[in-house]
Amino acid sequence: MKKFIILAALAAMALTACQQEIAIEENQPAGTVVFTATTESAPATKTALSYNDPNYDVVWSSGDKITIVDGAGTPNMGVYSTTSTTTHADFTFSSGTEVTTPNYNAWYPSDIYNSGTPTLPATQTYVAGNISGSPMYAESSTNSLAFKNICGIIRLNVSTTQSGKKVRAIILSATQGMSGAISNHTTLASAGYVATVTGTAGVALNCGASGVSISSTATPFFIAVPQNDYTSLKITVVATDGTIQTRTANTTISVARSQITDISLSFDSMAAISNLVHYWPFNGNLNDAVSEGAINATFISSSETHDATLTADRNGNANSAYSFDGYNIMSIGRAGDFGTSSFTANMWISTTAGTYINTLIRTEGSSGGAGWFIRFDNSGTEIWASSYQYISTTTINDGNWHMISFVHDTNNKVGQLYVDGVYKGGYTMSDIRNVSSDATHTHVIGSGTHYRHCVYEGKMDEVRLYNKALTADEIAALYTL
Repeated sequence: MKKFIILAALAAMALTACQQEIAIEENQPAGTVVFTATTESAPATKTALSYNDPNYDVVWSSGDKITIVDGAGTPNMGVYSTTSTTTHADFTFSSGTEVTTPNYNAWYPSDIYNSGTPTLPATQTYVAGNISGSPMYAESSTNSLAFKNICGIIRLNVSTTQSGKKVRAIILSATQGMSGAISNHTTLASAGYVATVTGTAGVALNCGASGVSISSTATPFFIAVPQNDYTSLKITVVATDGTIQTRTANTTISVARSQITDISLSFDSMAAISNLVHYWPFNGNLNDAVSEGAINATFISSSETHDATLTADRNGNANSAYSFDGYNIMSIGRAGDFGTSSFTANMWISTTAGTYINTLIRTEGSSGGAGWFIRFDNSGTEIWASSYQYISTTTINDGNWHMISFVHDTNNKVGQLYVDGVYKGGYTMSDIRNVSSDATHTHVIGSGTHYRHCVYEGKMDEVRLYNKALTADEIAALYTL
């Protein structure tokens, strides 16, 4: 295993910041309060960094928004915005309820306030050579808000010897949490503005569908994470062509509040997630996109059933997903015959159904408890294989697009359910059973037992079957694509 090359652990940037007295703009209506926001002096990072050789200047960006909560008996909460691009900025009321009563608590970016449950986001957005919305917090009894960073920054310097690679996303995870609810949000000031989070959720940097080109010359990617000593830090780079590579640290990586930790890595062995045996992308048809052993799907038509209709996918592309209305059965033959081997089923769905059980995919015609399925209702989601089952309380019928992953791992004797790339739970196997013991069975999408029971109503896209148990890193990578 290659080691991390830590160029400058906790390398502080020389940043500048300035203070300004509170100013009320003349064109503001009576009673409207303008808040002047500044940032802490070096070392610090902020909404944007402006290079001023040899230093970095901390600047606000026009369009930045902050959430302010006041000290009224029933607190008011308002969102304030700025048009400034300077080291200080005046923020004026934008939406919500104007604050009136000190003391004031303020959050940046505005959406991390999260309706009173301040939360570090699980996904951040790439900005070339910069950081997008590094979280900050301020407390004040006046209109002057001195923001302080509540996270540190990992600057990941990525290079590759492979040609034509563009980064779609970078996923970080460790033994310690990097995103989620801020557990000490009410005591941030007394805690030295060091945010801590509950759980062990990682964080992803979204680099956009077109990706960011990388080469033998390192490209920097900035990711905000809480101050911590991170153990078993894993970094997964996902390319726009679907290839990935994961590197794991063999030493503790320390990140300090308001400082930068540099890590340089070369990703020279990016490869596709292997063992994809069937893939129905639903790009206008039912064709299986794999090159060997393809099984094209077909609709089963009868007096009670008809074909599903093409619809837009989660990215708005027309005729790139299918809409099921409860009277559609899509046959995929014996594509789900995995016997006693490991397998993974992965798909995207969007639905509001769930009053009755909805089946996404299942074995048909089997006997003796063989086969496998994924289904859900209003109470949760179920995975089942040869009488082993796990039922989660995770609901997926809110009308949003969700990625559902079922991992049946016979090597480790476990079954696992993931929703949107996050592990939800699973079952343990005492023995290995044949999930395809009946020679007459087939597999269907959008139907339950005997074709017309527990049918699916909703949209579906990108159904994938692997003849191996995907790892958590591979599933997280799939979710970013």
